[in-house]
Amino acid sequence: MHDTARLIIESFLDLKDQLSAARGIQSLLHVHIGLVVFAVAALLLRRMLAYMPLLVVVVIQAANETMDWLIKPGFRLSDSLFDSVNTLVWPSLLTLMIVYHRRRLAALTPPRRPGQSVPPRPLQSVPRKSSDDDVREAIKSMLRGMDC
Repeated sequence: MHDTARLIIESFLDLKDQLSAARGIQSLLHVHIGLVVFAVAALLLRRMLAYMPLLVVVVIQAANETMDWLIKPGFRLSDSLFDSVNTLVWPSLLTLMIVYHRRRLAALTPPRRPGQSVPPRPLQSVPRKSSDDDVREAIKSMLRGMDC
């Protein structure tokens, strides 16, 4: 079983190396893969907490760098940290934006009691333009109230 797992990991790392060597864009590949993993996790976990898709990206990136450390000769910690930053920077910023937006929206929404349905939003009335007759009637009623 140990040999099978090692073979799978080595195959994955070879594929990753071929993809990045073909274009010379390994750092950019980390950015794209991080965003794709974040988007897929966000779609699958949409009802979960806002930070769950980011957590998925962190776990996958940690597994990727662990495989590099275990299998690749010449592993350098500085390269691993650089890859991790490239993978996590945009998912982290998107998570911060989502959390900020949700908190802002929650602050604007009145709290509900358990079991209470969401009340419909009231329609905003458009002020109608008053005609001359409405103005005259308003002035007359004001004068009547003053008892002049």
